[in-house]
Amino acid sequence: MADLLTHPHWGLASVVDGLGHTCAPVARLCRLTANAIHPLNLRELWAAELLPTTETRALHSPNDTGHWEVSTCVLELITDGLDHCDGLDVSGVETVTAAFTAIITALDAAAARTIITAATTHWANSAPAEIPKALVRLGVAS
Repeated sequence: MADLLTHPHWGLASVVDGLGHTCAPVARLCRLTANAIHPLNLRELWAAELLPTTETRALHSPNDTGHWEVSTCVLELITDGLDHCDGLDVSGVETVTAAFTAIITALDAAAARTIITAATTHWANSAPAEIPKALVRLGVAS
């Protein structure tokens, strides 16, 4: 998820101008959360990003720049981070959907297709082979 925000070629901070300050701290939290050893105050770090991200989102409305949609994506990711810290299973579906909506909103169709293809190719080549336990429990086939 950190790459979804800050990858230099297809991350949201490179696709939508002016939101690096929103994407970078949350990407750092994603990387911290992925480590086996979590800081004791990881939940508080995630929670601390809620207010500035909500304020950034309030400055924009849905339009053709993608700013509102990127802020929505970051808020979804913060929610997943907080849920993860509380021991809940998270899928990231809302986060990815909001990110792809931001890309589609901010770019023309051909550029959006290229960015989304690059991101999904990256994930397909780095994703673990096992099915997440939430999908197995729900019996989801695809």
